[in-house]
Amino acid sequence: MKAEIIAVGSELLTPYFQDTNSLFLTEKLNEAGFEVRFKTIVGDREEDIAEVFRNALGRSRLVIFSGGLGPTEDDLTRAAVARVLGCHLVLDTSILEGIERKFASRGYSMPDINKRQAQVLVGAEVLENSRGTAPGLWLEEKGVFIAYVSNRGPASAPSAGRRQTSGTEDLQHRGDD
Repeated sequence: MKAEIIAVGSELLTPYFQDTNSLFLTEKLNEAGFEVRFKTIVGDREEDIAEVFRNALGRSRLVIFSGGLGPTEDDLTRAAVARVLGCHLVLDTSILEGIERKFASRGYSMPDINKRQAQVLVGAEVLENSRGTAPGLWLEEKGVFIAYVSNRGPASAPSAGRRQTSGTEDLQHRGDD
């Protein structure tokens, strides 16, 4: 099955940062039998993310976003995906409580800006992020499986990797293009 990785972050377009998440995800997807046909790095502009995503929807059966899920104004992956799919983002109170607990366990109060990380697409399955505060998401839309994971390196992607590879047989049977 054709898979595609979209790495989001303007920092990845500079000579100072490497996109190690795409390498890790490619390795795991290849091990699970997926053919990674495209990898794209896109900066932190909602219009650009949406354009890259629209292109991916037309050519891949599995699209994985890496990055753009943080709490700051330039973390626009959620908004771009919602826009392209015509879905709404909703505040998930259980995710919000989990983020608050992570901050509290470190002796901090959660800044209001982190509430953005609890916004999810309606109908998406939440992927736990054991290291950071940005959960990933998994959903199927129009015959395409879509996931997003944080851009904090391989350690942040285990639940997404389990979800992506645990459903490999089902995904492979749905269309081997």
